[in-house]
Amino acid sequence: AGKEAQDRRRHSSSSGKGTPCPVNDCSFLSYITMHWMSGMLRKGARSPLQLDDLWEVADCVAARGHTERFEAIWEQQKSEPRGQHIQSCLWRVFRGRVLFILVLKSVFSGTALVTPILTQRVLEYLACVEPANVPQAPDVAPENMIVCGPNAQRDAYLYAAGFLVLPLIGSVVNALYTYESWLCGLNMRSALLSVLYKKTLHLSASARQESSIGHIVNMMASDAHMLLMFMAFGMEMVVGVPVLFVCIGLLFGTAHWGAALAGMLMIPLSLPLMSRISRKMFAYSQGVLKIAD
Repeated sequence: AGKEAQDRRRHSSSSGKGTPCPVNDCSFLSYITMHWMSGMLRKGARSPLQLDDLWEVADCVAARGHTERFEAIWEQQKSEPRGQHIQSCLWRVFRGRVLFILVLKSVFSGTALVTPILTQRVLEYLACVEPANVPQAPDVAPENMIVCGPNAQRDAYLYAAGFLVLPLIGSVVNALYTYESWLCGLNMRSALLSVLYKKTLHLSASARQESSIGHIVNMMASDAHMLLMFMAFGMEMVVGVPVLFVCIGLLFGTAHWGAALAGMLMIPLSLPLMSRISRKMFAYSQGVLKIAD
């Protein structure tokens, strides 16, 4: 264990001498497809990775830049009428990344919504009858007969192509969304922890009488970890509410009244259960903090 710690310190002290992370200067196509990670994955598949095989910390992951921006905006807020607020400071530092993550999640949700519509269109084309074959379809009642439009075959090919393209777009966007959301959460967590730790180093002994150092550290880590969890899973709720109403609207538009009403009924029925689960999770987290302290 001592030798491993020395190796870590030696590796961290040799900043600038290791292999730079490929994500720093990769192309846009390589970034969105995660191709920049292929070299490390191939090397790890051939043989176990060693400490020297790891890249340097990427610029987008390093805490120093985000911490400096956070501290600069935090100091600017001292002179503002509203005063200093952690939420607004985090928003001003990471709003570009957060909006990009929302766009990615919206695109992925949009691909999931369009797929059933394409399925319905293809089924309608398969059920329709070509105009030239209408006299030759005596087994179909005239009132139930659906005659294909003039461009029905062309549209069917487009719908079939959509079945191939949409899953590809959805998988790429979902992978990028997962990477960006976790990365943004880690950046928020590291920036906030760096500022809070720096603050605790300047606390006087009288200011630390009410809480021990271990309690302060655990509370800070727990609160900062909630930011990471929100960025990783909270966007599901932010985008999920509009998507839910769109789904209900589509169900009403296609005359599936029973399914739409059942979906709307499940929302109020699930609220008490979710509230109870949230209270249980909060109680367990408080118990874990006391044990860790």
